[in-house]
Amino acid sequence: MGFSLGRSQRQWLIAFLLVSLLLPIIFATLLVGLGNFSGCQMIGKTAKICLVNGLNIGQTIKNLVDWTWYFPVLSMFQIPILSIGLFVGLLVSIHKSFRGWSRALIGFFSVWYICFAPLIAGIVFVAYLSEQAQCSLNEGGVGTCYLFGLDMGSTFHSAATLPWLLIILFPLCVITSVTYFVIALLTHSPR
Repeated sequence: MGFSLGRSQRQWLIAFLLVSLLLPIIFATLLVGLGNFSGCQMIGKTAKICLVNGLNIGQTIKNLVDWTWYFPVLSMFQIPILSIGLFVGLLVSIHKSFRGWSRALIGFFSVWYICFAPLIAGIVFVAYLSEQAQCSLNEGGVGTCYLFGLDMGSTFHSAATLPWLLIILFPLCVITSVTYFVIALLTHSPR
């Protein structure tokens, strides 16, 4: 007797997987609020490391921001076979879980969402933090920018250089989404 999910359960799993790509930024945002609520100094070189119940707020925010674009964006270039496998697995699951036009539209949307939602959310979050810390986002070099007592320069530099990936991501998303859309329409089942 094997373990299998029904169509409705697969649909909820797909929704959870897509939303989970934004969880690092959501948690990082909550940590900024927790650090401020705890009375930690958020910006400046003189700010001390912010520890709340043993949790280093600055380091955790840095790790979450780095993780935001690592999996959906950078892992595509570092571990392409795994990334492609997970991407294809998601699209196959969407194909099996939805019927008709919703299959094509959800697959099309998912391709663009995976490519851009974490990237954009991470960049917006870092832009907000750099504005609060009065740092500049500079793609030309790594500067210093302190947040909760931790230098975020390399993370902020990554955020400044990631938009250059759009040169590669945009055509990849176009090819992938159009290919999936055509496959979904060719295998269209009216049920």
